[in-house]
Order: sequence, then structure tokens, then C-alpha cells
Amino acid sequence: MSIEIPIIDAHGHFGRHMKGPLNRLEDYQNESPKSVMHSVISPGPTPLYVRPGDDRLYVPARWIRNSTDGTFKYVQQYWDSKSLDVLEEHASSINPYMETNNYWLNRAEETNNTHSNHNVIHIMPIHHPILDTVDEVKRLLYDSRTIALKVHGAACAVAPNDIKPEVIDLLKSANKPIIVHTDYNVQEPQTNLQYIYRMNDPRKWVEWAKTTGIKTLITHAARLSQEAISAAKGCDNIVFGYGPDLLIMAEQDRLFKKTDNLMLDFFKLILPEQSDQIVFDFDFGWNTKTGRDWEKRDWSMPERSIEAVESLGYDRKIVSKILYNNAARFFDIG
Repeated sequence: MSIEIPIIDAHGHFGRHMKGPLNRLEDYQNESPKSVMHSVISPGPTPLYVRPGDDRLYVPARWIRNSTDGTFKYVQQYWDSKSLDVLEEHASSINPYMETNNYWLNRAEETNNTHSNHNVIHIMPIHHPILDTVDEVKRLLYDSRTIALKVHGAACAVAPNDIKPEVIDLLKSANKPIIVHTDYNVQEPQTNLQYIYRMNDPRKWVEWAKTTGIKTLITHAARLSQEAISAAKGCDNIVFGYGPDLLIMAEQDRLFKKTDNLMLDFFKLILPEQSDQIVFDFDFGWNTKTGRDWEKRDWSMPERSIEAVESLGYDRKIVSKILYNNAARFFDIG
């Protein structure tokens, strides 16, 4: 199927992630559909990279949960680049993502200035609600290159109420959105990670967005929570992404309902009444064809989105909203 409708990719990641893929900007540009006009990208949820002058891998912040009292601590680590053994560990410092955020803001600016034949890359810095200072958030939000903030609750071990009131005020004054990871676990949590999944229940993030009025992109099809989607009805500040649908569908225990076609079931929950609240996102490089095989990326989401919308009896006006118009309005781009 030929895609003539322009696309805004509203959410993805660049760089290496501690337990995930290596997402190269060059791979994204070479592989993503030519109809993608704008891309909104953040550094990996738990960045892993080599610092200048050091051949070890560096993790600026990862969480450790005390299962006895439920408290968290955050550590920075250096790993052996070949064995991946931890060589050194210290308490994380404030503003742990400053280095990687600055790198990608500069890299995107350089790319946009020198590669006019490619789509425009917009960076959403990652924000650590516990470790970031208000001054650092202010610096990022008032940087003209910043399009939004990304909070990855599972990577940072945070919940909606961990976002400081001062940060909420800054988001309002800068008039920039926040993109949040959502998750779930069907069974009562048995592990620390499952506990954190429950902390990032989409219903909690929708309630936070309704209470604060912050423009919020709820990711991962709200884990197919009918309650979360319905609660956002009529809220102009809330939109939902639904990528990477194939990977999400491969992990059914993190969904509110089982599905054989996550994209179609998501559209059934939200269309047509909330057609203005859907944005398209690949979630590069989690956009895999089969589970967590990071080398086999799926780029067929636009075609499958069109097929799903039309199979439900809706026309290309709905498709245009999903693939481009809603995100253009939400991010004020295009």
C-alpha cells in the first residue's frame, strides 16, 4: 500500500539503552518511511554510553529497590565494554541525564542543519523527577530546541506524583508537553519491576494530566485500559500513542485485556469519539517484528494503521488525524 499521507512520528528513542536496543540516528533515517516529516525522539530510557576519554560503558542512573521497605536508591555505574561486568558504582548525582540530553540536542540541530532532505528531528530530553534539579528542567524547557519532556517511569522508578510542583509550573509556563511511559501487570506484583509497572498504570497518568492540565502524551495504547481512555474523553490536553504495537502485543501480561490485534482493539476503544486524541508513534527501536529481537525492526505501522481504521468503516480524514494532524497540533509543529 502506498502511503501518501505525511506522518509525524510522535515518540521514539536514540542511543543505547541498558537492557534494550542500540538506536542509531543513521539507521532511523535510512529505514523510516520517506513520508515521515517530523520525528519526536528522546535519549534511551536508561542511557548506556561511552564518555569522552573513557573506554568503559557508563550508566548515569539506574534504580535499586529495597524489597523490605519499598524505598529506592539510584546508582551510576561503569561497565566493562566487553564483558558488561560492573567495574565501579557510586550514588547517582543530580541531573544524571544532562550529558546525554545535551548530546542529542546538539546532534539533532546539526543533523537538521546539514541534511535538508531528511525529516526534521525534534528532541524531547529525558527527565528524572527524583534526581533532576528545577534549574536544570528550566534550562531544558526554555531551550528552543526542546519540544517536550519525556518521563520513563519504569526506567526511573517513579510515579506521576513524583513530578515536582515546580516542574509542573515550568511545563505550563513554557507551554511544552510531557510524554509518559505507561505500564501494567495483570498479576499482583511478584518482582520489583512488576511493582514499578503498576506505579505507571495509565489510569494514574490520565488522572495526573486531568488534574494538572499539562499537555500529556500517554504511550503504549494506555495498555488497552478502557477506563483510562474513557477518562480522557473531552480533555484537549491528552493524546494517546499506540506504538510499538507488535512488541506490546507480545507481552500480554502487561495489558488490561488480551488481544490478537492491539492496534485494531485500541482503535475500537477510542474511535470515533476521541479521534482527535490519537497520535502515531513507532517507538524506535522498540518497533520490532517479533518480541525483543532488536535487529528486526517493523516499519509497517502506517500501512497497518490505515487498514485498521478503514476496516472499522472510517475514512482517510481519521487517518490523517492519526498520522499527522493531531501531533502537529499537540506539538505545535508542521
